[in-house]
Amino acid sequence: MRIVVLVKQVPKDINVSLNPDFTVNRENIQKITNPADLSALALATDVKKRYGGEIICMTMGPSSAVSCLREAAICGANELYHICDPAFAGSDTFVTALVLSTAIRLTGGADLILCGRHAIDGETGQVGPEISVMLDISCITHITSITEVSSGILLCHRFVGYETQLFSVNMPALVTVCDFFVAPVLPSIEVMRNASSLPINILTAKDLDLVGINGRESSPTRVERVFIKERDKRKVAFFEIDEGVEKIIKNLHPGTNNNER
Repeated sequence: MRIVVLVKQVPKDINVSLNPDFTVNRENIQKITNPADLSALALATDVKKRYGGEIICMTMGPSSAVSCLREAAICGANELYHICDPAFAGSDTFVTALVLSTAIRLTGGADLILCGRHAIDGETGQVGPEISVMLDISCITHITSITEVSSGILLCHRFVGYETQLFSVNMPALVTVCDFFVAPVLPSIEVMRNASSLPINILTAKDLDLVGINGRESSPTRVERVFIKERDKRKVAFFEIDEGVEKIIKNLHPGTNNNER
Protein backbone atom coordinates (compact mmCIF):
# COMPACT_ATOMS: atom_id res chain seq x y z
CA MET A 1 0.00 0.00 0.00
CA ARG A 2 1.32 3.40 -1.00
CA ILE A 3 0.52 6.04 1.64
CA VAL A 4 1.19 9.70 0.82
CA VAL A 5 1.29 12.23 3.66
CA LEU A 6 1.23 15.95 2.91
CA VAL A 7 2.86 18.28 5.44
CA LYS A 8 3.32 22.03 5.58
CA GLN A 9 5.68 24.33 7.42
CA VAL A 10 3.83 27.09 9.28
CA PRO A 11 4.77 29.95 11.64
CA LYS A 12 4.87 28.88 15.28
CA ASP A 13 3.19 32.14 16.31
CA ILE A 14 -0.04 32.69 14.39
CA ASN A 15 0.13 36.43 15.15
CA VAL A 16 2.52 37.15 12.28
CA SER A 17 3.01 40.17 10.06
CA LEU A 18 1.76 40.30 6.48
CA ASN A 19 3.42 41.43 3.29
CA PRO A 20 1.83 44.24 1.23
CA ASP A 21 0.03 41.61 -0.88
CA PHE A 22 -1.39 40.04 2.32
CA THR A 23 0.76 36.90 2.11
CA VAL A 24 2.34 35.80 5.38
CA ASN A 25 5.75 37.33 6.03
CA ARG A 26 7.78 34.19 6.79
CA GLU A 27 11.13 35.88 7.25
CA ASN A 28 12.79 35.79 10.67
CA ILE A 29 10.01 33.81 12.34
CA GLN A 30 10.17 30.45 14.07
CA LYS A 31 8.62 27.70 11.98
CA ILE A 32 7.09 24.33 12.86
CA THR A 33 5.30 21.49 11.11
CA ASN A 34 1.57 22.13 11.00
CA PRO A 35 0.07 20.29 14.04
CA ALA A 36 -2.78 18.63 12.11
CA ASP A 37 -0.26 17.35 9.55
CA LEU A 38 1.68 15.69 12.37
CA SER A 39 -1.54 13.94 13.34
CA ALA A 40 -1.89 12.76 9.74
CA LEU A 41 1.69 11.49 9.82
CA ALA A 42 1.09 9.66 13.09
CA LEU A 43 -2.05 8.05 11.69
CA ALA A 44 -0.19 7.01 8.53
CA THR A 45 2.51 5.40 10.67
CA ASP A 46 -0.15 3.47 12.57
CA VAL A 47 -1.76 2.25 9.33
CA LYS A 48 1.64 1.17 7.99
CA LYS A 49 2.37 -0.71 11.18
CA ARG A 50 -0.95 -2.59 11.07
CA TYR A 51 -1.35 -3.19 7.34
CA GLY A 52 2.08 -2.70 5.80
CA GLY A 53 3.08 -0.46 2.92
CA GLU A 54 5.33 2.56 2.55
CA ILE A 55 4.95 6.20 3.53
CA ILE A 56 5.79 8.93 1.04
CA CYS A 57 5.93 12.38 2.61
CA MET A 58 5.67 15.58 0.55
CA THR A 59 5.91 19.24 1.35
CA MET A 60 5.71 22.37 -0.79
CA GLY A 61 7.64 25.40 0.35
CA PRO A 62 11.00 27.19 0.64
CA SER A 63 14.30 25.55 1.60
CA SER A 64 13.48 25.79 5.32
CA ALA A 65 10.60 23.32 4.80
CA VAL A 66 13.21 20.53 4.75
CA SER A 67 12.82 20.37 8.53
CA CYS A 68 9.26 19.05 8.07
CA LEU A 69 10.59 16.19 5.96
CA ARG A 70 13.31 15.33 8.47
CA GLU A 71 10.63 15.18 11.14
CA ALA A 72 8.60 12.88 8.87
CA ALA A 73 11.65 10.66 8.40
CA ILE A 74 11.98 10.28 12.16
CA CYS A 75 8.31 9.27 12.26
CA GLY A 76 8.96 6.49 9.75
CA ALA A 77 8.56 7.95 6.25
CA ASN A 78 10.21 5.88 3.51
CA GLU A 79 10.44 8.54 0.77
CA LEU A 80 10.71 12.31 1.02
CA TYR A 81 9.78 14.88 -1.64
CA HIS A 82 10.37 18.63 -1.41
CA ILE A 83 8.51 20.72 -3.98
CA CYS A 84 10.61 23.85 -4.07
CA ASP A 85 10.51 26.50 -6.79
CA PRO A 86 10.33 30.32 -6.52
CA ALA A 87 7.67 30.22 -9.22
CA PHE A 88 5.22 28.66 -6.76
CA ALA A 89 5.59 31.43 -4.16
CA GLY A 90 2.29 33.08 -3.25
CA SER A 91 0.15 30.17 -4.44
CA ASP A 92 -3.44 30.08 -3.21
CA THR A 93 -5.15 26.83 -2.26
CA PHE A 94 -6.10 26.00 -5.85
CA VAL A 95 -2.56 26.30 -7.24
CA THR A 96 -1.15 24.52 -4.19
CA ALA A 97 -3.56 21.63 -4.77
CA LEU A 98 -2.68 21.59 -8.47
CA VAL A 99 1.04 21.34 -7.75
CA LEU A 100 0.65 18.69 -5.05
CA SER A 101 -1.77 16.55 -7.06
CA THR A 102 0.61 16.69 -10.04
CA ALA A 103 3.51 15.64 -7.81
CA ILE A 104 1.53 12.73 -6.37
CA ARG A 105 0.54 11.54 -9.84
CA LEU A 106 4.08 11.78 -11.27
CA THR A 107 5.79 10.07 -8.33
CA GLY A 108 3.69 6.91 -8.44
CA GLY A 109 0.23 7.84 -7.19
CA ALA A 110 -1.24 6.73 -3.88
CA ASP A 111 -3.66 4.25 -2.39
CA LEU A 112 -4.23 6.54 0.57
CA ILE A 113 -3.46 10.25 0.98
CA LEU A 114 -3.48 11.86 4.42
CA CYS A 115 -3.18 15.54 5.34
CA GLY A 116 -4.23 17.78 8.20
CA ARG A 117 -7.79 19.10 8.27
CA HIS A 118 -6.45 22.66 8.18
CA ALA A 119 -3.24 24.69 8.46
CA ILE A 120 -2.95 27.14 11.35
CA ASP A 121 -1.62 29.92 9.08
CA GLY A 122 -4.56 29.84 6.67
CA GLU A 123 -7.43 27.91 8.29
CA THR A 124 -9.12 27.26 4.91
CA GLY A 125 -9.16 23.45 4.97
CA GLN A 126 -9.46 23.50 1.17
CA VAL A 127 -6.26 21.94 -0.18
CA GLY A 128 -7.05 18.33 0.74
CA PRO A 129 -10.54 18.25 -0.83
CA GLU A 130 -9.26 20.12 -3.90
CA ILE A 131 -6.54 17.51 -4.41
CA SER A 132 -9.12 14.71 -4.23
CA VAL A 133 -11.14 16.38 -6.99
CA MET A 134 -8.06 16.85 -9.19
CA LEU A 135 -7.09 13.20 -8.73
CA ASP A 136 -10.73 12.05 -9.02
CA ILE A 137 -10.67 10.04 -5.79
CA SER A 138 -12.88 9.82 -2.70
CA CYS A 139 -12.44 12.33 0.13
CA ILE A 140 -13.49 12.25 3.78
CA THR A 141 -12.69 15.17 6.08
CA HIS A 142 -12.14 15.47 9.85
CA ILE A 143 -10.98 11.87 10.39
CA THR A 144 -10.13 10.82 13.93
CA SER A 145 -9.12 7.19 13.32
CA ILE A 146 -8.81 4.50 10.68
CA THR A 147 -10.44 1.29 11.90
CA GLU A 148 -9.72 -1.07 9.04
CA VAL A 149 -8.12 -1.31 5.60
CA SER A 150 -9.22 -4.39 3.67
CA SER A 151 -9.80 -5.36 0.02
CA GLY A 152 -9.60 -1.78 -1.21
CA ILE A 153 -12.05 -0.51 1.44
CA LEU A 154 -11.16 2.07 4.09
CA LEU A 155 -13.18 2.14 7.31
CA CYS A 156 -12.73 5.29 9.36
CA HIS A 157 -14.30 7.51 12.00
CA ARG A 158 -15.16 11.13 11.27
CA PHE A 159 -15.77 13.82 13.89
CA VAL A 160 -18.75 16.06 13.14
CA GLY A 161 -19.90 18.58 15.70
CA TYR A 162 -20.75 16.59 18.79
CA GLU A 163 -20.71 13.12 17.31
CA THR A 164 -18.46 10.63 15.53
CA GLN A 165 -19.59 9.01 12.29
CA LEU A 166 -18.37 5.71 10.83
CA PHE A 167 -17.58 5.83 7.10
CA SER A 168 -16.69 3.17 4.56
CA VAL A 169 -14.99 4.41 1.39
CA ASN A 170 -13.38 2.86 -1.66
CA MET A 171 -9.66 3.38 -2.15
CA PRO A 172 -7.77 5.24 -3.46
CA ALA A 173 -8.97 7.91 -1.09
CA LEU A 174 -7.87 11.12 0.59
CA VAL A 175 -8.64 11.86 4.23
CA THR A 176 -8.01 15.00 6.25
CA VAL A 177 -7.09 14.30 9.86
CA CYS A 178 -8.15 16.16 12.98
CA ASP A 179 -5.34 17.48 15.15
CA PHE A 180 -5.07 16.48 18.82
CA PHE A 181 -6.85 13.15 18.26
CA VAL A 182 -3.83 11.04 17.28
CA ALA A 183 -1.09 10.08 19.73
CA PRO A 184 2.45 11.23 18.79
CA VAL A 185 4.79 8.74 17.15
CA LEU A 186 7.58 7.32 19.30
CA PRO A 187 10.32 6.36 16.81
CA SER A 188 12.69 3.48 17.35
CA ILE A 189 16.43 4.00 17.66
CA GLU A 190 16.96 2.40 14.24
CA VAL A 191 14.46 4.74 12.59
CA MET A 192 16.09 7.80 14.19
CA ARG A 193 19.51 6.59 13.02
CA ASN A 194 18.37 6.20 9.43
CA ALA A 195 16.27 9.38 9.29
CA SER A 196 19.19 11.77 8.84
CA SER A 197 20.53 9.86 5.84
CA LEU A 198 17.21 9.41 4.01
CA PRO A 199 17.55 11.34 0.70
CA ILE A 200 15.23 14.23 -0.07
CA ASN A 201 14.01 14.38 -3.67
CA ILE A 202 13.68 17.95 -4.96
CA LEU A 203 10.88 18.68 -7.43
CA THR A 204 10.75 21.92 -9.41
CA ALA A 205 8.21 23.38 -11.81
CA LYS A 206 10.22 21.90 -14.67
CA ASP A 207 10.22 18.43 -13.07
CA LEU A 208 6.44 18.61 -12.72
CA ASP A 209 5.91 20.04 -16.20
CA LEU A 210 4.30 23.11 -14.63
CA VAL A 211 6.65 25.75 -16.03
CA GLY A 212 3.71 27.97 -17.03
CA ILE A 213 2.36 28.09 -13.46
CA ASN A 214 3.14 31.17 -11.37
CA GLY A 215 2.04 31.15 -7.76
CA ARG A 216 0.61 34.66 -7.58
CA GLU A 217 -0.46 35.20 -11.18
CA SER A 218 -2.03 31.75 -11.65
CA SER A 219 -4.01 31.88 -8.40
CA PRO A 220 -7.72 32.59 -9.05
CA THR A 221 -8.18 33.98 -5.53
CA ARG A 222 -6.48 36.93 -3.86
CA VAL A 223 -6.74 38.48 -0.41
CA GLU A 224 -8.17 42.00 -0.80
CA ARG A 225 -8.08 43.01 2.83
CA VAL A 226 -7.50 41.65 6.31
CA PHE A 227 -9.41 42.85 9.36
CA ILE A 228 -10.32 41.81 12.86
CA LYS A 229 -14.02 41.10 13.23
CA GLU A 230 -15.52 42.73 16.30
CA ARG A 231 -18.37 40.96 18.00
CA ASP A 232 -21.58 42.87 18.54
CA LYS A 233 -22.10 43.80 22.15
CA ARG A 234 -24.92 41.82 23.70
CA LYS A 235 -27.38 43.43 26.08
CA VAL A 236 -27.32 41.58 29.37
CA ALA A 237 -29.71 42.00 32.29
CA PHE A 238 -29.24 40.48 35.74
CA PHE A 239 -32.13 39.28 37.96
CA GLU A 240 -32.57 37.29 41.10
CA ILE A 241 -33.24 33.60 40.36
CA ASP A 242 -37.00 33.64 40.95
CA GLU A 243 -37.56 36.81 38.91
CA GLY A 244 -35.28 35.56 36.13
CA VAL A 245 -37.11 32.22 35.86
CA GLU A 246 -40.44 34.03 35.68
CA LYS A 247 -39.25 36.26 32.83
CA ILE A 248 -37.86 33.27 30.90
CA ILE A 249 -41.16 31.41 31.24
CA LYS A 250 -43.10 34.43 30.03
CA ASN A 251 -40.82 34.77 26.99
CA LEU A 252 -41.18 31.10 26.11
CA HIS A 253 -44.90 30.76 26.69
CA PRO A 254 -46.98 31.32 23.50
CA GLY A 255 -49.25 34.36 23.58
CA THR A 256 -47.50 35.98 26.49
CA ASN A 257 -47.43 39.75 26.18
CA ASN A 258 -43.97 40.60 27.39
CA ASN A 259 -41.95 43.42 25.84
CA GLU A 260 -38.84 42.76 27.90
CA ARG A 261 -36.48 40.47 25.94
